[in-house]
Amino acid sequence: MMVGDGKKTHWWHWIIIVIGCLGLVVAVLLLTDEHRSVTARMGWACVAVKDTGNAQYPHVEVAKFWFRENPRYEERASGPRLCADLQASGVSDVEMTFDTWGTRIWGLHGYDTTKLTANGKEIVLYDSESGGYHGDAGYGSFNSVEDMKQHPEKYKFPIDTFKRR
Repeated sequence: MMVGDGKKTHWWHWIIIVIGCLGLVVAVLLLTDEHRSVTARMGWACVAVKDTGNAQYPHVEVAKFWFRENPRYEERASGPRLCADLQASGVSDVEMTFDTWGTRIWGLHGYDTTKLTANGKEIVLYDSESGGYHGDAGYGSFNSVEDMKQHPEKYKFPIDTFKRR
C-alpha cells in the first residue's frame, strides 16, 4: 500500500497503530476518576458553636458524625442551625450523602459531603469539615501496615465505592 509521500507501508504497521490506540483508550478509561454518589447511615453528636463574623450567620453549630458501619471513622460538619435541626428531628441516626471519586485500579481518591437528611428532612450544612479515623493508635505492633493485616475490620472505610481487586 502506498501512503502520501509514495513510501510503501506494511499492513502490520496499521495493526500496531490500532493496538496502540486501543491500549490508550483502555488506559484512559481505567485511570480517569469516576464520580459516584453514596449515602451512609451515621450517628451524630453536637460538639461546638463557632462565631463566624458573618452577619447573616453570626454563629455555626458543629456536629460530629460517625459511620454506623464502622464507628472509628467520623466526619464533622457545621451549619447555621445544625444542632437545633438534628435535635428537633428526634432521631439518633441520619443519612449523609457523599460524592466519591476514584478508579477501579487505584481505589477511592476522595469524597465530599453533599447532603444531610434526618427523618426524611434535608438539613442545611454550612461546611463539611475534617474527618477520618479515630481510635486506638495501634494494637501492640506500632506498625500500621501490620495492624491493618491483623485487624482489617477496624480499618475498613465505609464509603469506599471503588474496591481494589
